[in-house]
Amino acid sequence: MNKSKSLMVMIAVSVMVCLIGIETARAQDTKPTAKCETPNSVRVTVYKYLGLITDRLLNQGEFARAAHVGGALVTVWDETNGCLQILGVDREEAVQVNELMYAFVEPVQAPAAKRLDVSQINKLYDAYEDALNKLDTSGPTHPERVPSGSSRMGVYRALAELIFQSFKNGDTETSATLGRTLERTWDQIEENRKQGLSKSNPKVFREIDVVMDAFIKPVIEYDQKTPDPASVESAYATYLDKLKAAD
Repeated sequence: MNKSKSLMVMIAVSVMVCLIGIETARAQDTKPTAKCETPNSVRVTVYKYLGLITDRLLNQGEFARAAHVGGALVTVWDETNGCLQILGVDREEAVQVNELMYAFVEPVQAPAAKRLDVSQINKLYDAYEDALNKLDTSGPTHPERVPSGSSRMGVYRALAELIFQSFKNGDTETSATLGRTLERTWDQIEENRKQGLSKSNPKVFREIDVVMDAFIKPVIEYDQKTPDPASVESAYATYLDKLKAAD
């Protein structure tokens, strides 16, 4: 009899634990994944910048760098696109952009033997950009409006500008996501590759690495300590200036 009661108690406890777990999961599911302070026009500009730089690098024959920047685009999209619908974008339009982005990036990241012709990938990029332009009434991304991606340091400069822009707009989550993306992209291209800056010019690499960390660390760790805007702006300017040494 005691064993039977004990078993019933164990079952009851297990059921309660499961119910609590389910309610907790539901509560977590309803929490927004981002604060979404920044207008969609700024967020869409981020997607445009990274897509355009990916396409530029591809047309310059910089396939490895294009693949890394394309990966950065996917990361930023996956972590921030939830705000689009929260701020009024039609779900079908967001799904279309998602599909076109992957259709564009996947062949960029494909091995050389399986890579599509560059002209084909350019068409996929054009379709992706057209879909983004429908989300952003400010118009298409003209090359003169985009940070230079043609120089070696162009992609890092572009990401830094986007980080600072998001930070100034109060969108700390997007700026932190972009900060982590900048760090990963820098490490993948300039630290880990044989042709990276760490191999060709270790001194300049270390100098840039130090000022980059000084710029992005407060932005990434915003939830631990509120970043000082003046310090972030100063570190941003120092980082941009230091990048010139490697162009």
